[in-house]
Amino acid sequence: MPTDWTSHTSFWDAISSTEETDYDDENINRLLLSVSSKSCMAATWLNYSLSKLGRIHPSVKDMMETGLFVRSDYPDGETLTAIPELKAYDPQELSQALESQGMQVLECRAMGSLTHLYLLHLYRQNPPEQVPPLFRQQSQDPAFLELCDFYDRQVMPQGMGSFRRAGLFAAAEKP
Repeated sequence: MPTDWTSHTSFWDAISSTEETDYDDENINRLLLSVSSKSCMAATWLNYSLSKLGRIHPSVKDMMETGLFVRSDYPDGETLTAIPELKAYDPQELSQALESQGMQVLECRAMGSLTHLYLLHLYRQNPPEQVPPLFRQQSQDPAFLELCDFYDRQVMPQGMGSFRRAGLFAAAEKP
């Protein structure tokens, strides 16, 4: 895979690149992919917009509608982020993108939505310095992990996912 993702115009351009790789892609039959969740990135973009510009930037609505941010499309885009381009997906879009490349999607969903929401409550109820140890402790409880997995699979599979950019995951294979 290319290491300079910014030199490509899209994910599919990057993975179909003719750059040399250190593996034989003819033998790759399964793919586990993590991408930015559109619903989480819309909230992140709203935060960047209000905290850095003091107003709602047009890219917030664009992120909600298309999941795409291209910094050069906005005169003040550099104020929001140093990232030149970002594409976020919802589960249906990611599934369709994989299927359009001849992949059979085994599963595509958000992961980390309950922990995302739980962290909001922890920060609201505790001093910020106490949250990491509290969360680490809770994260080691198998019952908590099982509940989070159930929530992500059954309650909110199309949720926002984790606070991290990679809140949406897909598993796919060549038929």
